[in-house]
Parts: sequence; structure tokens; C-alpha cells
Amino acid sequence: NDKTVNVIIHPIDYTVQQIKQFLEKHQRFFSHRVYLNQINVRAANLHGVGCSRYTQMHEKHIMTTVHSVYGSYNLSCAARCANWESIRVSALQEEDIEFFDQHWDALEDRSFPVLYPDTFPSRFRIDGGKRAQLNE
Repeated sequence: NDKTVNVIIHPIDYTVQQIKQFLEKHQRFFSHRVYLNQINVRAANLHGVGCSRYTQMHEKHIMTTVHSVYGSYNLSCAARCANWESIRVSALQEEDIEFFDQHWDALEDRSFPVLYPDTFPSRFRIDGGKRAQLNE
């Protein structure tokens, strides 16, 4: 994978709309092109075996080349000021990478540009609008 960032999101309308709004707001900086070129996003499958309609992703995990940051803290004002959240920082361990990669690989067919192609302008849509792709 030659993309810079891999992200697994909670696939709810609010999250999708926030991504769409961000891309639209910053499109003068080529946000759609940067997104499709450097960011890989996959949506968690919350409708699998053992999942209910109340199933949610809760823990957040950020990995850099040096650190692993994880917990329930969701990088919002409410998390900082109103909620009782947790966040832990530790040295990046090989098992952190393996754990993420297992989840990532299991979501191979849940790519954001395939699940939500209308998030991107029509010039990025292919296959009759069924998915978005960077067209060079």
C-alpha cells in the first residue's frame, strides 16, 4: 500500500457527512485529490454476526512510527471538557501494528470511496458512479 494514512471509521451518516463537508470546504487545496492519493479509509462492518443495531466503535487508536495512542478519547471539545474519557500513549509495539493490520485486512471490501462515492465530485467517480478513484 503506497498511501500515507490508513483509517477505519464508524460508518454512520454523521461521519460520512463530516468527511464530505471537510473535503468540500478544503477543495481549493485539492482535498479530493489528496484524499484519494494519500488516505485510505475503510468503514467498519457493524452488521456482522453478533452485532446489534446499537453496536458502535468506541476505542480510537492512532499509530505513528514511534508511538501508539489509544483510548476512548475522541478528539472533540466534549471529550476534552465534558466527558470522562481515557487516552494512553506508549511506545509502538509490533503487536499494535499486527492488531490494526488484521482489522484492516478484514475490511478490504469496505473502502470509503466504494461505499460512499457521492462524497466525491463526479469527475472522480467511475463505473457509472459506483466508486470514486483518482483519475490522472
